[in-house]
Amino acid sequence: MDLVFVDSCVLIYAMEEDPQFGQAARQALSTAWANKQTVAISPLVQLECLVHPLSRQQADLVARYQDWLRQFQWLPINDITFALATELRAKHKLKTPDALHLATALQHQCVALISNDKRLERANTNLQCLSL
Repeated sequence: MDLVFVDSCVLIYAMEEDPQFGQAARQALSTAWANKQTVAISPLVQLECLVHPLSRQQADLVARYQDWLRQFQWLPINDITFALATELRAKHKLKTPDALHLATALQHQCVALISNDKRLERANTNLQCLSL
């Protein structure tokens, strides 16, 4: 089964019904599930999704995220991931979180990464980058 990694921004857009990207984010996730792909996240995705609701003390939104995030396959981030992320960040001038998302997807042999960040596409890996 194909493994598809999802960037945090996609989940945030979908969950918080972003007026510009919310519908596209929900559609991208629906398409992956309809194609029988396994949709995956990492602990970094959880961190990025929860930081603002926690800082704003939005307990209901935190709980909704926590319930939703359990439905995804979780991919670990380990020393190998960090080493690859370091190389990707240096070579492609990515931000650290973006390099970690890309490295996680590559390390776990994902076939695609759903994001809204064009810089990830420019990294020119064998990974298909699906932008919203």
